[in-house]
Amino acid sequence: MFDHTTGLRVEWAKSRARALRWSEEVILLCEEMRRVLWFLQWKSQWWLTQAHLGDNAREDVREGLIAYSCKQAAILDQLGKHFASIWYPFLVAHGIAIEWPEEYLKEGSSGVEEAVEESVAEDDGVLEMDDEMFD
Repeated sequence: MFDHTTGLRVEWAKSRARALRWSEEVILLCEEMRRVLWFLQWKSQWWLTQAHLGDNAREDVREGLIAYSCKQAAILDQLGKHFASIWYPFLVAHGIAIEWPEEYLKEGSSGVEEAVEESVAEDDGVLEMDDEMFD
């Protein structure tokens, strides 16, 4: 009923299924990265629109609202640039393309280009995986 290659075929099918799931996880993770950056960009812009909602308030309150809104927008911008400086070099080093907001890819926007060069120089191009990743 079963020949000696049946076990090998079963193992091959299981390994192929694990590899396909792993590839899908990489795609999903890249999409999550993209969405995080787009959200941070959107939320930063949202904070800037909130800055002038208190135009009817006293001047000191209005100035405080503007300052707070600008601070929140700056925090989100820096957070996005920080994430990009961590994620982008890894993705480039491993040949993974991702579509991000332009502000995170502009030259000098947070040292992303320098980080890519450093990462590529340090990385031998091999992504190491152990068997536990496929369990």
